[in-house]
Amino acid sequence: MTVQEGLWCWGDRNIGWTLMGNPEAPLAVLLIHGFGANTGHWRFNQPARAALAPPYAIDRLGFGRSAQPEELTYGGALWRDPLVAY
Repeated sequence: MTVQEGLWCWGDRNIGWTLMGNPEAPLAVLLIHGFGANTGHWRFNQPARAALAPPYAIDRLGFGRSAQPEELTYGGALWRDPLVAY
């Protein structure tokens, strides 16, 4: 099964994402990494989950393929807000 990937724009910041499975499925799973990780850490979990529901994984701001703006204060609100918008 192939992994789709891209960038999603939140405000003026790019956020990396991956998807494995059918994007038209009625249910999906959102995989959110912890501190110091990125979407690549889900490479073994995504295929296993895809049989049940398509798993999306996103890179939080400052990690992976997402924007890494130096002028922002990293913390709970900055990592929460894009997730709520996604």
